[in-house]
Amino acid sequence: MVDGKIVLYASHISYNTPKSDIFGMENSGIRILDDISFKLHEGESMGIIGESGSGKTALIDILLSLIKPTSGELFMDVTKEVGEELDEINRRIEKINELFIEKYGYNPDEEEIEGNDELDLLTERYEELCKELSIFRMNNREISKKRGYIQPVFQDVYSTLDPKKDIMSSLSEPLRYIQHINREEIGYRLQNIMTEVGIDEKSLSKYPVHLSESEKQKVAIMRALSVNPRIVVMDDPTAYLDVTMKIKLFNLINQRRSENGTSFIIASSNLSFISTFTQTVAVLCRGRIVEIGPSIDIFSNSLHPYTKALISSIPSSDPSIKIEGIALRKHGPDYEQIPKGCVFHSKCPNVMSNCGWSTEDIQPYIREIIDEYRLDDPASIPEIENIISDEGENLIEISFRDEENYDQNIVRRKIEELIEIRKQKPDGIKFGAIDFIEFEAENNNLIIQLIKPVLPKMIEVSEDHFVSCFMYTVDEEEKEPQN
Repeated sequence: MVDGKIVLYASHISYNTPKSDIFGMENSGIRILDDISFKLHEGESMGIIGESGSGKTALIDILLSLIKPTSGELFMDVTKEVGEELDEINRRIEKINELFIEKYGYNPDEEEIEGNDELDLLTERYEELCKELSIFRMNNREISKKRGYIQPVFQDVYSTLDPKKDIMSSLSEPLRYIQHINREEIGYRLQNIMTEVGIDEKSLSKYPVHLSESEKQKVAIMRALSVNPRIVVMDDPTAYLDVTMKIKLFNLINQRRSENGTSFIIASSNLSFISTFTQTVAVLCRGRIVEIGPSIDIFSNSLHPYTKALISSIPSSDPSIKIEGIALRKHGPDYEQIPKGCVFHSKCPNVMSNCGWSTEDIQPYIREIIDEYRLDDPASIPEIENIISDEGENLIEISFRDEENYDQNIVRRKIEELIEIRKQKPDGIKFGAIDFIEFEAENNNLIIQLIKPVLPKMIEVSEDHFVSCFMYTVDEEEKEPQN
């Protein structure tokens, strides 16, 4: 268990990309990150893993205040007492949402839970803490004072080095403007870090164009560490490093953690590096954290099917050992937005009917099922005139031609029968998400109502090991009694 002062507290961070329509008006865009929460303690190293496009770089940019989130807060330098208060506020708000879900069966919008006295008090106190401590509430002058608190090592190191300045100038600049030290002290500081990182003194007079990718990466690491930050955020720092330098980086991270209490956040697709060099790991899947816990647990006892699939892709160092990767389901539709249920359900080998199937998943198959049956027996089911989806209500509405010439009960029962048959096929699990089928009295359209998607709750399965998956549930005996 990692303990100590909380240097970074991310609370419910979400991010939508700006997106303009044909008139140049911005709308909500595509959601890249959804409800990201975690804590980073003093001296802790945290890894962030996930496939390409999972949101790692977007999260790094938000932590560095390079882009603003759509919602959420980021607290820095939080005392243990304030951290516990934030935990309690979030826990109680989550409980209010859970009670709503138990009663109505879906995640509430803000408007639907307005007027709750307890929620109003919690929100008021949370807002006070945000104004006092959240970096997203600070003005540019206040943010600039925090530049020395958190330092980056970017994935594209070349673009972060000024091509018109030699390396000495690039390294000296943050020391002058952040720590306000003189030239003599700068030289002494850089000399010590050069030894740690492994940079030749001759490289200081060179320009970025004359350095190899590995040398540029070392310069970026050296520049980040030179101002003695509380937090270093690294985006794929091992991309251009050889094995020897990776070991040096590992030793350097451990030295800074133990001697200075420096904390590290490392986003990387190099799972072997993350498993060896970090204490805690957060697993990102399509913009959501689906599992987070001690590194040893994530890599030796992973819980979420997505994490297991990632871990199974790590090659063995022994060529005689053949590792079988986990086979994923055939991918369904390409969602433009993050699904409302489990983000991994369309690929998950362990998917269940309640994992968050939407009308996007099912509507194409409904038409296919009906049209195929009508080829053999066109009299039993009338021809479809129109089929539409209501994503908000998670239902499919079908209108038929010649509505006066068929018996609605016979048609409904026949479609139910066809869907039951389709459930038995390998891809049939999605049809278990159908709640009921009935004709509307008002317009005689057939309604296929799906279970409304609910986010799987993030639950603690073992000490400090959390997972968001419907395969894991809270022990009934551990649930709090309801008033």
